[in-house]
Amino acid sequence: MKKFFVSLMLFVSCFGAQAQDETCPEGTVQYIVAITVDYYGSETGFYINENPDMIQYDGVNDPISSLGPIVYSIPAGTYPDLIQGQTFFEEVCLTNGCYSFSIYDTWGDGIGFTNGSYQLLVGDSVVLFGGGNFGAWDSQVFCVDSAIEILSVLGCTDTSACNYYPGATEDDGSCLFHGSPCAHENPLITNAVFNENCFCEGSIIYGCTDSLAMNYNPEAAVSDGQCYYTPGCTEILACNYNPLADWNDGSCDFVSCMVIGCMDELANNYDSLATLPNPNACLYQTVSFSVVQNCKEVMLINTTPDAPVAGPGVFFIWEFGDGESLTTLYDTLYYGYENGSYTITLIYAQGMSLQSVSYDITVSDFLETPELQLVGQTLVCSADAVEYRWFLDQVEIAVTSDNALEVNATGEYRCQLVGHGGCLASSLPYIVNTVSLEEMKDVQPFIAPTLVNTDFTVRNIEGLLSIYDISGQGVWEGNVYNGVRVDCSFLASGTYVVRLPNWTTLRFVKN
Repeated sequence: MKKFFVSLMLFVSCFGAQAQDETCPEGTVQYIVAITVDYYGSETGFYINENPDMIQYDGVNDPISSLGPIVYSIPAGTYPDLIQGQTFFEEVCLTNGCYSFSIYDTWGDGIGFTNGSYQLLVGDSVVLFGGGNFGAWDSQVFCVDSAIEILSVLGCTDTSACNYYPGATEDDGSCLFHGSPCAHENPLITNAVFNENCFCEGSIIYGCTDSLAMNYNPEAAVSDGQCYYTPGCTEILACNYNPLADWNDGSCDFVSCMVIGCMDELANNYDSLATLPNPNACLYQTVSFSVVQNCKEVMLINTTPDAPVAGPGVFFIWEFGDGESLTTLYDTLYYGYENGSYTITLIYAQGMSLQSVSYDITVSDFLETPELQLVGQTLVCSADAVEYRWFLDQVEIAVTSDNALEVNATGEYRCQLVGHGGCLASSLPYIVNTVSLEEMKDVQPFIAPTLVNTDFTVRNIEGLLSIYDISGQGVWEGNVYNGVRVDCSFLASGTYVVRLPNWTTLRFVKN
């Protein structure tokens, strides 16, 4: 027994007379059950029972309980939901005798939600037919006689066709396939075809449906409310603009009434009578620009007198002398450079008129290498910067805004300069070997840094050094000397007290 389905819209009554199908055994007759499902196909099923006594369904009780054995059935849940209007074919081979065909709906509302129905066919003859509004059950009796004369049945015999009919014995050329036109159940859809699942699909064409309109669309099924009746020029800038026209007929004239000239009031040759701008005609003073350098960033500012900073037909081409260029609509540009020397060229373009000027610049972190010099007990850095970071034996000990640092310990000093834009430069090392005895009297012990990540360095301290947490609990103790580093990586974050050999105390914070 075989199962087939097609769309209801393509269900074609092209069967012939009753016939014996070659797939049914001798002495049996091929019947086709055609079930057209509604929106909830999974609720539908049917039975074919032996019914030799031809017991009729009373329309109330379950008809199956009073009938003979089931010879064929399709249970509920076989057919899918959401494909309303689809017809499923079931092929059944039956011997002589009487039977009942009983269809049911598990929800109890039949299959009439979207015009469902059922048929029992033999050849081109409809043996049984029923509508969809049967409630929970419907049952009809029929009898089979294999001695009936067998004739050919015309129809589509191609199993890949959308309207294949399994009861047909002779192909009549009526097969419909994917892409074939079909009649959609929605009369507004006029361009429907079968998709790859044999569903009849199409779209509603919207447009102007008034045959008197300029934009009438004979294929439109629904009006889009956009019909136009008055032809003319609808371009407001055209010489022959027609404010009453609603349909542009291509007649617009932009030349006959126009005066082409320079319309830039800042140009030397501004034409007050011009109605159509010609940027090529405008003349300005010689182009120029200024350079503002901030470390590695360079700001380029167009300084061409009386010229527009931006506008139609005006653009700027910046060539940077390193093979790179940039075109902008703006007359100010920030550009970041690597260290080196460059020739910057500004090309000031107005239409086809080009003017240019070039400048040479040098880009470096600092214009000079920072140097340190000891003046008395003060280290002085030779370069200007925004910020100075001072290091003693690779440990940062101070950050200043001026270029001087008072020296109170021996060791290797360095200064890191922070310039505008975050540029950095480091001085060469400067080693302080001695300080005067008089100055040493004022040297105070200290540790650096006091905001500790992993360790700190002791200065002007020699002897036993102890570290306590804020509660007074000792956490470390050891002998130190000037310049030694104390490991604090094992300490938890918090504030700690350092007791020096002379029993004075210092504090630091561990990150």
